[in-house]
Amino acid sequence: MLTTGTEGLLPFTIFALTGAVTPGPNNTIAMLTGAHRGLRRVVPHLLGVPTGFALMTAIMGTGLGALLLALPAWSLALQVCGALYLLYMAWRLASSPVHGGHAAMQFRALSFPQSVAFQFSNPKAWALSLGTVTAFAAQSSGRLAAVIAIWSVVNLLSIALWAAAGQALIGLLSNPLRRRTFNVTTALLLAATAIAGVWSQLPGTRS
Repeated sequence: MLTTGTEGLLPFTIFALTGAVTPGPNNTIAMLTGAHRGLRRVVPHLLGVPTGFALMTAIMGTGLGALLLALPAWSLALQVCGALYLLYMAWRLASSPVHGGHAAMQFRALSFPQSVAFQFSNPKAWALSLGTVTAFAAQSSGRLAAVIAIWSVVNLLSIALWAAAGQALIGLLSNPLRRRTFNVTTALLLAATAIAGVWSQLPGTRS
């Protein structure tokens, strides 16, 4: 394990880019906000994701990561609680109205504090943060600061990319049927990422 200097940061950057850009709750919310509310309303989420993830990773690096590795049942319990919250969000999105005046209120953009707090209910964020600390930043505060900085940049890029994709769909979502299809599809994506995050942590499923 490389924990000093700049060694190993290129493999970590590839790991971070892959983890950040692939579908997950943060990216799904960014796309939804861009599609329903426009890019300006994504800004709090854009800033909240790297802030919350940096805070989580810093906490992991101070000892929580080692504790969760020693007590995997606790880690799994935290991720299950987060997944249940994401499933509730998915249900609310899939069942939200698409007609009349209520359609404009069907998706509320997250505020900055909400987005920061949301990271602690995100199973994907927990898994990536724990993996980052244990594989790339163990026993080195300098390395921990470096990987947090890299994560902050790639999280910003990923949220911006998914939000722009959502913004591009605004014209298509003026039709209620298309809006319903989009909402249900993204709700299923949100639910799938929540379940996959927990499933990957179950005994016998980790390689």
